Amino acid sequence: MNEQNQINTDLANQAEPASPIQSAASNKLPETAPVVILFMIAHLILTGIYAQYYVDLVRTGQVGALTFLLALLGDMFLYLGGIQNARKSKSSGILWMIATVLLALALPGRDLTFLPDTLILCGCLLALSGWWAVRQAKKVI
Repeated sequence: MNEQNQINTDLANQAEPASPIQSAASNKLPETAPVVILFMIAHLILTGIYAQYYVDLVRTGQVGALTFLLALLGDMFLYLGGIQNARKSKSSGILWMIATVLLALALPGRDLTFLPDTLILCGCLLALSGWWAVRQAKKVI
């Protein structure tokens, strides 16, 4: 009888088993927007293709150096956020928010019918969606 009481006491003291969702959430940050990462790779390729055109616009004075610097820094933070997200780092949301702000600051006065300027807008939207995905994933945890 004592053995049965001991078994019942042991079973009562054990925590309820976690659901698969809870155990997955406690182990690591869930996958956050792999689609955003794919779009960022496409953005990187297109930015590499059109970078020379944008540099020429800066040389001729059609684009200000500050706008170019903000866009360059914003893109760097965008790609760093993607790398950090792939590494399951929690800082990717902060990097994407910084990228959103920098790219948004580079947008005023730009002609969005011109593809290099449209890439700035797309980068801003990608960074914002990446931040949103990380924010939503943290709510799940």
